[in-house]
Amino acid sequence: MSKDFSKLSKEELLTLLKKQETALQSKQDQIELLRGENKKQAQEIKDKAQEIKDKAQEIKELKAEKELVAETVGGYLETAKEVFELSHRTFAFDISTQKELLEGIGKLLEVLFNICRANKSLLQAFVKGNEKIGPKKARKRQNDADNRLKNKMVDAGALVVKSTQKISQEVRFLEMLTAAAERRVGQSPEEIDVREALKRQPLSKPLEENRKKGKVSRQGNLPRKLVKDEAGASPVICPQCSEPMKEIGQVPSKLRALALRVSDLAVNLEQSKKIYCCRHGHYQVVYPPQAELAVLPERTISMPALLQACEMQAKGIPINKVRELIFRGFQLGGQTLYANIFDLYSLYLKPLEEAIKQRMGENDAVLMDETYYQCLQQQGKGSCHPIDNPTDSESLILACRSSASSVKPFVWYSPLPTRSAASIKKTLSPNFHAQAIITDAYPGYEALLKTKEFENCSHQICLYHFRRKCLADLGWQSMDKSVNEVDVGEAVKQLDSQITKLNPRMILMAVLKDLNAISDKENSLKREIEESDEQFARRADEIRNGAGENCRFYMDRIDRMMKSLSQSQTVKDNGKYKSAPQALYSASSVYYMNNRDQMRTFLEDARICCHTNDVERVIRSLTILRKNAGFAQSIKGIEVLCGLQSIWETGKLYGIDDIAGWLIEYTKELAVYCESKAWTEEAEKGKVLDNPSRQLRVDWKERWEELASGFNYTKYLPWTYHSEKTRN
Repeated sequence: MSKDFSKLSKEELLTLLKKQETALQSKQDQIELLRGENKKQAQEIKDKAQEIKDKAQEIKELKAEKELVAETVGGYLETAKEVFELSHRTFAFDISTQKELLEGIGKLLEVLFNICRANKSLLQAFVKGNEKIGPKKARKRQNDADNRLKNKMVDAGALVVKSTQKISQEVRFLEMLTAAAERRVGQSPEEIDVREALKRQPLSKPLEENRKKGKVSRQGNLPRKLVKDEAGASPVICPQCSEPMKEIGQVPSKLRALALRVSDLAVNLEQSKKIYCCRHGHYQVVYPPQAELAVLPERTISMPALLQACEMQAKGIPINKVRELIFRGFQLGGQTLYANIFDLYSLYLKPLEEAIKQRMGENDAVLMDETYYQCLQQQGKGSCHPIDNPTDSESLILACRSSASSVKPFVWYSPLPTRSAASIKKTLSPNFHAQAIITDAYPGYEALLKTKEFENCSHQICLYHFRRKCLADLGWQSMDKSVNEVDVGEAVKQLDSQITKLNPRMILMAVLKDLNAISDKENSLKREIEESDEQFARRADEIRNGAGENCRFYMDRIDRMMKSLSQSQTVKDNGKYKSAPQALYSASSVYYMNNRDQMRTFLEDARICCHTNDVERVIRSLTILRKNAGFAQSIKGIEVLCGLQSIWETGKLYGIDDIAGWLIEYTKELAVYCESKAWTEEAEKGKVLDNPSRQLRVDWKERWEELASGFNYTKYLPWTYHSEKTRN
């Protein structure tokens, strides 16, 4: 209970006040004593470092006088190098250890200096047995010894200077910490946040642990081919003297080579299919195991060739370049290749892409981002038929991806006519049922969540976009040059004054340190094999909201620092924060204050991640293709591109290595199914199949949806296909 001072007399109150003043004065005296000891200790180290610098400079200017002491001096130099290497390894130890090292190095150099001076008077002491050499030879030998010894002394001096500089940097840092500790009394919470966030990073691993292993040759699992000399015993004639030559040995070599040249990949394939019929009137088309099928029976380009072209496009090579590289020998018409790829997508691959979109609707959290991709038809340009309402703006592609912790991963792309909330809503509807989206701070997403269909969906704004804003405000330099150009005491005063005055640059650097700490913790949160949703949620809550310095702790500290910074960098206008006049660090403050609540959503839900890095990675393939292709001609071309990329990227997520092989297997089975069904239906209609050696005359594209009904797509969905292959 607190003491009731109203019952005390005046004398008792004065006595109590004097006791408090005495205790406060005692604490202040202790602080002053500690400050004096720390300054004295720092000054001693500084003086010793300066003394060694002076001795090093004196050694550099010294000329050794005798060849007789060269070997002895060399031994001392080796000892000095070992001491210097020891000082590098113990660089981060306490001050007393550093002082001992400095004293030892100083004594060692002093011994070397005295040895050289003591032998200065021995110029004429060179002898060879009992025979004295002349002054001329003696002086020549002496000059040679001087040069050798001088070089060794210069090297030793350089090592001393280098070691001294490193120790001086450590002293500078220790003095900064000492000065910071002295000023902790009476600090504001914001100043404490900045100081705690700017703690020194741990020392890096030793050089030996970081050293690379060097280049390692990997032959891989490629098929092996042996090249033999078919000439046999054919004699080899010397090109110089025209005489027969004798073999003296063989030198083996291993290369990785192509089985065929690109120009040799195209062939005219001739094959036959067999038609079978049972007594119930069911027809079955059977192709040879190695046969390749076209998109439709009357077409002349195989689907494996088309899928190889699609795979090259998925890796950033435009279709027109693929046409020049591989299909040049096909002698195709101008639009033949494109038309076949369009039909391959619409007839075969579209059901897989729709299943991936449905998979997106089954995820609780979806990452979203968009990228520009110019479409000439949408702008009223190019060779395609113009649309009714062309626009001048570039079209976009919306990319959606599951979070890294999802048990139902997917990647899905879709054309996006505009960046408005209505356009995004139309693209996602009607199968979108996610409970959270992770995006950047584009206002269209916030407007989307205000619509009736998305009103129950939570929103997480990417913390990494906020980090980029902080880096942009700081510029390419993270510290003022002036701090590194003054002595230790002045540098400490400057840095401490910047923290005390809540300098914007220091606050942003502290915020970046905390964002990096959050990133490290989130990167450690990876879903383990066979881990249930409840187990993952408990582990995520421990990392984000558990005891100690968790993600919430860092977010709270960032919040206090950004609130303090925004007071001088932003102004509020109609409920939104804007840049203050002449504010130099306002971009990060405006970004944070306008999206403050949406940046903390991940703390409450384990299914939500704090960044959009994963979806930005899958956009990279489109960025490379856009750079190489420049544009797309038609809107249909953008749709096909999005569908193909969705299938390829989702297949990669599920660990399917040979995506083209998976799709070749799927398209062949679907083509045989539809063709066999067409033969059966034609027979049921009473049409006489008197010549089964000819192709059926059927409007395949018109009837394809009907013929494909009943086909089992499930086993070729990427998540089913991969699990079956793994099980087998």
